[in-house]
Amino acid sequence: MGPLVSGASLFWMSFTLAISIGLPIGLLVTLHLRRGINAMALFVGALTFVISQMVVRIPLLELLSGTAPYQSIAAVPLVFLLFLSLSAGLFEEVGRYLGFRYFLAESWSWRDGVAFGIGHGGIEAFLLVGLPYINNLAYSLMINAGTFLETVGDGLPGEAAEMIQDQLISLPPGIFAAAGLERMFTIALHIGLSLMVLLALVEGRPRYFVLAILLHAGVNFGAGGLASLPISIWFSEVFLGLMAAGAVWFIFAVESRLPPGNDTFRALNS
Repeated sequence: MGPLVSGASLFWMSFTLAISIGLPIGLLVTLHLRRGINAMALFVGALTFVISQMVVRIPLLELLSGTAPYQSIAAVPLVFLLFLSLSAGLFEEVGRYLGFRYFLAESWSWRDGVAFGIGHGGIEAFLLVGLPYINNLAYSLMINAGTFLETVGDGLPGEAAEMIQDQLISLPPGIFAAAGLERMFTIALHIGLSLMVLLALVEGRPRYFVLAILLHAGVNFGAGGLASLPISIWFSEVFLGLMAAGAVWFIFAVESRLPPGNDTFRALNS
């Protein structure tokens, strides 16, 4: 039998899968026990990510990718990263604003903002990391059982199966661990940004909405920039961890400035 996927890699793949699926569920259970769950806020938060990113932003970027201005921007890596970061911040935060303003007009409490953020960050974690890591684990177990190439190889083009096998065997276990930590930090950031946009609506201060866009873009740009440098991936993870710690502080600091229960839009504007 040839080289195998290490036990450490399998452990950290399982860790990342558990974070991507289990952390949002755990946060929802905790929120429910503490405040009760607003299922509509959770649903709108998840839908906001799907629409703003997967239905609108990504297809729009693909449509623009053949144009000369887009290609000029893409030719300069740092400028291109800034462009992608700003577009992500703009589309997602506008989505949050519209979600709260028009679909959750009677759900502007702190618990609603937290549920919205869990829905937004949770569906992103599941779609972007959870599903791929289900494949990673399944493929790794097949590799270690010696059945991967004969089971999956026929359904993949060219040498794709061998490439996947080589990557899963050769990648350091820390890469798989970093993906889980990144999701943990990102979910915290999504909850914090959701509350920041909600605060802009509750207090009638648009600057918090603008700040949410800039912070979202800045985190993406900082993490992406560090990850692109020829240094350890852990520099990017430390940066994200610090930003997530700030988000957690904000989540609890802003609680007293938002309605504690089922206060309605009309009550806030009466």
